[in-house]
Amino acid sequence: MANDYVPVSPASPQGGELLRRVADLRSAYDGLIALEAHAQHMHDGADYATVEQQFGLPAGAGANFLTLLGLVIADIGDGQVVELLARFGRG
Repeated sequence: MANDYVPVSPASPQGGELLRRVADLRSAYDGLIALEAHAQHMHDGADYATVEQQFGLPAGAGANFLTLLGLVIADIGDGQVVELLARFGRG
């Protein structure tokens, strides 16, 4: 496999900003995964009242919330985003 690591200098005008945004994205992704893991323990597949209460959702929105959260995590976890997180680093 070819070396495809992309070093980015934080001292360059846009490099620092890019590295901050990549770090933000990684943090958001990890945080959403943790929230989903917690939420999965707050329902029984039929009753989502605890999810709704803990996340401040209106009654009846828990299942939809978990579906949307899962879709967002899947989109961020898409191969291209994971590739960006892995390949861009401090040079």
